[in-house]
Amino acid sequence: MRDQMMRSIKNATYFIWDLITLRRGVEREISGFRVRFPPKWSKYHEPDYEIENVKFIRAHCGKNMKCVDIGAHLGLFSVIAGKLVGAEGRVYSFEPTPVTFQALCR
Repeated sequence: MRDQMMRSIKNATYFIWDLITLRRGVEREISGFRVRFPPKWSKYHEPDYEIENVKFIRAHCGKNMKCVDIGAHLGLFSVIAGKLVGAEGRVYSFEPTPVTFQALCR
């Protein structure tokens, strides 16, 4: 019973936080990039999260390129790649898990 009440309070808090941010997410800096996360997911990545993968993306994604992120999860690397390829480039992100796919879409 207590666990269910705590889960309900937590979900209500995330819902309110989502409304306060106008559903734009919580901004964080991850590996030198400003990224927005849904409130529920905003605390899970350290500022230097997977820095080696970010270095790889920086080295291999450039202006106007097309990139694919398979198993995109919340889209952190998709967002980073998107910033690197710019408005004329494209990032195609795929996530098979329904809950994280919904977060990715947001």
